[in-house]
Amino acid sequence: MTTELIARPDIANLCLLLGRAFSSPQSFEPGDPQLLREMASAGLPPAAVASGLALAEEWEHAVGDVEAVLLAYSRLFIGPFEIQASPYASHYLDPNQRLMGEVSVWVAETYADSDLGPAKGPHEAPDHIALEWEFLYYLGYQAISLENPDWSVRAQRFVDEHMSKWVPPLAEAILGAETHSFYHALARFTLDFMQVVGSVRS
Repeated sequence: MTTELIARPDIANLCLLLGRAFSSPQSFEPGDPQLLREMASAGLPPAAVASGLALAEEWEHAVGDVEAVLLAYSRLFIGPFEIQASPYASHYLDPNQRLMGEVSVWVAETYADSDLGPAKGPHEAPDHIALEWEFLYYLGYQAISLENPDWSVRAQRFVDEHMSKWVPPLAEAILGAETHSFYHALARFTLDFMQVVGSVRS
């Protein structure tokens, strides 16, 4: 494979959907499960197709049961007591697990190098998993719209040098937690999808 994979619309859209899935359930859109179903069936390996379709089914149920999923989201990623699966890269890559430390700063600088600045008003730490998936979506669509392979190279570097080192441990932490079936399905698809995007080499 080549770095052109991230410039495929289905792959870029899957990055966007993963960003939404890892965000608060209050941001879910009714059409998300169907879009996931369409994108996952567009050319992924069989294992990723299967886990993608399973996630789409769970997502359909989740859209109709947002309160239960929101509770699970809070217990997994926020607390207030023990966080079951930290959604921040800093937790996995910083020896001191310091949020807004070197890892967060590096991610923020990577965004800035791609012409993305911090959002106005209150905003999430830059190394939150949802923001990193959305960043890959942005890079993919820059590559598509500008027809410039440099954006695909940036995306692949971000996956290989950063996301591949911490997203699988996050997914494994989710699988080890007692949580809503939506998040178990999300973790399984995340692991399979990382095998797809992480296998790309420039």
